[in-house]
Amino acid sequence: HHKDLTLLSNRYRVHPSSPSYPHYLHMMDHLEPNLPELSSMVSKFANAIHTRHPRASRILSTLPATDELLASAKQCNPFRHISRYFKSLRDGDPLVPSQVGMLLKGILTSADHLGSAIPGSNIKVLPSNATYCRFAPNAMQLWCSQLNGSGILISPTGSGKTEAALLWVKNNLPPVQSRRIFYLLPTVASINKMYLRLRDQFSNQNAGLYDLVSLMHYRSNYFLHDIYSNEQYSQASQLGTHLITISRKIYSPIKVTTPFQPLKAIFGVKGYERFLTELFGSLICVDEVHAYDPHITALILVMLKVLKEEYHANVLLMSATFPTFLWKLFQEALAIPNRSVHAVRQFFKRPRHKLLLVDGGILDNLSLIEESVRDHRTLVVCNTVRTAIDVYEQLRHTVPDGRAVLIHGRFSLRDRIAKEQALDQAQLLVATQAVEVSLDISYDCEFTEPAPLDALIQRFGRVNRRGKSPAASIYLFQKGGDYDHLVYHDYGRVLRTMRLLNINSPTLAQGLSDKDCLTLIEQVYDTGYSKKEQDVFDFAYSNFMDTWHLLRPFEQDRRDEFYDLFESVEVVPTYYENEVKSIIASGEKWRIPEYLVSLRLGMFKRFMDLNLLHRVDDIWFLDVEYDPEFGLVTSGVKQNESTLII
Repeated sequence: HHKDLTLLSNRYRVHPSSPSYPHYLHMMDHLEPNLPELSSMVSKFANAIHTRHPRASRILSTLPATDELLASAKQCNPFRHISRYFKSLRDGDPLVPSQVGMLLKGILTSADHLGSAIPGSNIKVLPSNATYCRFAPNAMQLWCSQLNGSGILISPTGSGKTEAALLWVKNNLPPVQSRRIFYLLPTVASINKMYLRLRDQFSNQNAGLYDLVSLMHYRSNYFLHDIYSNEQYSQASQLGTHLITISRKIYSPIKVTTPFQPLKAIFGVKGYERFLTELFGSLICVDEVHAYDPHITALILVMLKVLKEEYHANVLLMSATFPTFLWKLFQEALAIPNRSVHAVRQFFKRPRHKLLLVDGGILDNLSLIEESVRDHRTLVVCNTVRTAIDVYEQLRHTVPDGRAVLIHGRFSLRDRIAKEQALDQAQLLVATQAVEVSLDISYDCEFTEPAPLDALIQRFGRVNRRGKSPAASIYLFQKGGDYDHLVYHDYGRVLRTMRLLNINSPTLAQGLSDKDCLTLIEQVYDTGYSKKEQDVFDFAYSNFMDTWHLLRPFEQDRRDEFYDLFESVEVVPTYYENEVKSIIASGEKWRIPEYLVSLRLGMFKRFMDLNLLHRVDDIWFLDVEYDPEFGLVTSGVKQNESTLII
């Protein structure tokens, strides 16, 4: 059961011309004296389950039934019968459909892994006295606490969606509370914070109950090592090892992860049967649904449709900026009734922001930002890394040392974490789109370049986040950067956003409420996706649905198809090369993610063409200037219009 059908067929052929044939004959010679006993055991086992377990009986009927047939297996592929049986499922089988076959395989693999990794342990369930909400719920949270089955929640940033999701979970847990719970978020930073929040809440700070919640993303092993090597309690390292071991097994009742982890199961990446078994009957909270491009949105929708219809999962979709066309798309595909869709109204009355349009671009108005920084904690959001570095370099001296922070996507993980930890003391934060969905921060005012309205609203949510202060000022520059069209491929939506904001600018300067934001969102997205976006969505949806329908148990690993989704490559700047080589020599490879910088695939290829990359032990090292304060500095790299690094 550790092998797929293709591997069994190709590597374990039993034929006189096969290199493995002598070894096979040797093994059969050991088996033959025991054939009568083996045959008797198979017969007794089969007779005991024929009437009670027809699916298992059907599989057993494919095995050789007599000593003679067992002995004759010398001349055939010993896996042929099982292989033929599972392959026959392609034509449809009313008794054992492929989904059931995958569940049976998943149960077997899960039991094997649990028995090996955590012998003697029971699968965890949430305690009956678990705390789902620590304070009196508001009206929106009460609605979620009474929602049965799947639903959609549209609620402003900072309104308490996490507590609402947990109350929905509580209402949909059966009495034995055995259903698995998945909380899906779009970024590693938001996932890590949610993991710690839920871990502490459900364990009530008791380290012995930390394994009620698991963390799972592509860098989770590093984060778990890091967290439990720093926390102050006994046996921290052993606990960290335990939590890493269980994170990818059916063990914890709650998993905090990205949508890409369950997507692996639908793609058929290795271990998919086990993951599908865990997802069966689960409760899935999908937060920040708006944050994905049309391609990934289509994949998520297929995944949720499959899990809801075929694996009896329930889904709660949540967003602060969820255009009607998009949630209608999810509602129809997932057959969610109107009564199970809720848009929060009670938070719309008091504006949290006032929007002020400024002529020119961000680099034309640095003096305006300098004036703000003197008296207010100020956030500046740029569309490209190049612009963010330029702005930061010119403004960082306006505040005392350590009070200015630059954040973008080309920092090593270690430096990014250090910067996030410094945000509480920062008077000035200059950032790219990285600030839109991953950071729980609240500044006094903001300056931002033009962007699509949903992205702008996410940026606005990082100012006066809880709405406890009078309306905070948001300064939106009328002119973007020269290369913004390379960031926002459908730049027409940016232009449409700016036209609408200009038309409404007198009103928005007095106050921009959450209700105003939703009204504007509907106007920007009134026709849904653009034609290009819709084509991307339709193609991805259709192809991924076909991929799922062709998937069968024991099939070959499809990891290449899955990892093609990620058009990025991780590298180590040569600034850290000696440190990384020392880590490799010490055997602490789990620390390597600290030094990785993620590059878009196109950028990686440009550096390759310029001979700026070399490889050591499967790690790419990039010979480009790196500074812990500025990140990867590409301004000195030879470029032309076709190899521009923005």
